[in-house]
Amino acid sequence: MPLNLLAKQKGEWAEVCFAAEVLRRGWRIARPYGDSCAYDCIVDVGGRLSRVQVKSVHWRDAGRQYPYRVKMWRGKRNQLGYSAREVDVLAVFVVPRRAWYIVPIAAIEKRVALGFGADRRSCGALERYRQAWWVLRTGTQEAGGGKQEKQRLSRRG
Repeated sequence: MPLNLLAKQKGEWAEVCFAAEVLRRGWRIARPYGDSCAYDCIVDVGGRLSRVQVKSVHWRDAGRQYPYRVKMWRGKRNQLGYSAREVDVLAVFVVPRRAWYIVPIAAIEKRVALGFGADRRSCGALERYRQAWWVLRTGTQEAGGGKQEKQRLSRRG
């Protein structure tokens, strides 16, 4: 990815990367008309629809336990947060690690910022959602509920 993109362009690039991952799995994706929704797209997995907000982080905030940080608000001036009434899933792309976190919004609804680890050995509440594409299929925030789904998707690619 070119480093000289504006913030909005980086966000659009992350949305395209997310769409590619969804399509690669044989799922469907739709985008709302305009950009005034709290979510960026709707993912259809076998008839199960999820409203997804896509975020990305492009640089490391050195000196933190979880150095890749994402702010949980939308809009430059009004800083509205995300709620489960508007968004079902947050998809975060940690660009330097090429890792997706697929997180149910119910698991993070009250938080104003999220921190993600620097490597695969990192632990923390959000690590169970690294590459958790099963969340879109099952709608659950329980990692055990998607264990079979994770295995099936890893075999599929």
